[in-house]
Amino acid sequence: VPRGAAPLAASVGAPHGEALSENMHSERAAEGCRPSPSAIFLAGFMGAGKSTVGQALARDLNWSFYDLDYTIEILANQEIPLIFEMRGEDVFREFEHAAVVQHVQDALAGESMVVALGGGTYTFARNREKLRSAGVTVWLAASPDTLWKRVRRETHRPLAVDRETFYQLHAAREPSYALADASIDAVGAPEEVGNRIMRLRCLQGLRERD
Repeated sequence: VPRGAAPLAASVGAPHGEALSENMHSERAAEGCRPSPSAIFLAGFMGAGKSTVGQALARDLNWSFYDLDYTIEILANQEIPLIFEMRGEDVFREFEHAAVVQHVQDALAGESMVVALGGGTYTFARNREKLRSAGVTVWLAASPDTLWKRVRRETHRPLAVDRETFYQLHAAREPSYALADASIDAVGAPEEVGNRIMRLRCLQGLRERD
């Protein structure tokens, strides 16, 4: 099962605007996800378990699994901490959007996949629009206390710099996560959380289909 995707021949540099300053009231969460989708996108804050849950879910469905961060690193030919350090967050977000576009195109072309999004991916309206065109997005929700305990000793997360900043960023991103098609309690073993996702009404029958 592939973890990342081949580079996309796309321009990285289009203007995108600010994710967290947009008027969230102008956009409503979907009133239920599309039945039997061929792509499941996992959104949520850092430490929610998107990658581990995504891998478990993909194994269960016998689908491809992609970690968006890994795809970004392929597109940029650089590890994410170095992108932030040497090129800045704006450049990182352009590569992130290019990675979203690539996976959406592959899903629309018929590939069944589970994609673990980055912590900030779903805060951008242009990403949400693309993702909704191809599948279902599920928010893996957990308290900031739980998430901080999971990531506080990790060194590869450039935005997890200190507890206060971590909590502020979590609070700022929650309204965007709430626009996902569904939300699931992210506390528990990856297989357990994956089973919660599979119990969503719109995902019933996926195991039998494949």
